[in-house]
Parts: sequence; C-alpha cells; structure tokens
Amino acid sequence: MARITIYYLLAFLAAFTAAAVVEISPPEDEVQKIPLDIKIVENIEDFLKDHPGVEVVEMKMEQKALVRTYTLGSPVSGDSLLAAARESFSSSTPRNFQTTIRYSGGTVRYVIVQVQQTSNIGRVYVISGGIGQRSIAYVIEAGSTTQFIYTTNIYGRF
Repeated sequence: MARITIYYLLAFLAAFTAAAVVEISPPEDEVQKIPLDIKIVENIEDFLKDHPGVEVVEMKMEQKALVRTYTLGSPVSGDSLLAAARESFSSSTPRNFQTTIRYSGGTVRYVIVQVQQTSNIGRVYVISGGIGQRSIAYVIEAGSTTQFIYTTNIYGRF
C-alpha cells in the first residue's frame, strides 16, 4: 500500500514539475529559432587541431540529488518498526561516504534504506545477521557525491 502511495505521489510530482516547466516557457512564436548544424566530434584533440583558434569552454554540471532505494526481505502484516536511523553529510567536493548500521533486538523481517546523493554510485550490503534473525549489520556506501543523506528503517517482530 505504501509503495503504491509513493508511486502516485512521484507521478503527481513529475506531472506538476513538467507542467511548471511548460508554464514558464515563452510562447513558441517568441522563441528564436536556432539553425542546427550537428556534427559529431569523435576526438576533441583532433577537432582542435582542425580548427585552430577555437576555444573550448567546458560547462559546469549541475549536481542534483537523486534518491536510491534498497530493500531486503518483505514486509509482513503485523510487523512493527524495530529501529530507524537518519543522518546527513555534505561536502563541497565529491567524495566517498560510508556508514555501518548495527541492530539487535526483535526478529528482522524487512529493511529499507533510502539514500539521497548526487551520483549514481553506491551500494548497501549485509555484513552480519539478516532476515529471520535477531540482529543485522549492514554498510551503506555512496561514491563520488557531494551529498549523502540516508534514512533506514528495520521492521519485524519483538
């Protein structure tokens, strides 16, 4: 049920964002048409040799955060939230982040980890315990990112 709700929320946000972009665009008859002359450059060094005096200016990439979701196990009716954690780290330059989550107590049935970061490099892996056991430890990693915000929830039975 929660996944369906999140799906519809994301669909609504995507539609709203697209509508907002269209709304702020100038009318089509006011937009200057740019003549297109598309040429594929296989090697920038060769291109610069063939075109002396051309200055190459690299554009700055805007790093926007994306959310990656990792799951282990399956939610079962009657499960409770056993533990939750959230932390946030940031850096002015891209770097690698890593944290270890350790839980012991009730029987673990389902784990969800959401990581917000500015790259698509990352992983989550269990290092001890697991589903059906009374403990779990897992590592959350995000690579080459300026933002590392994670939220994790562990569900099961006490």
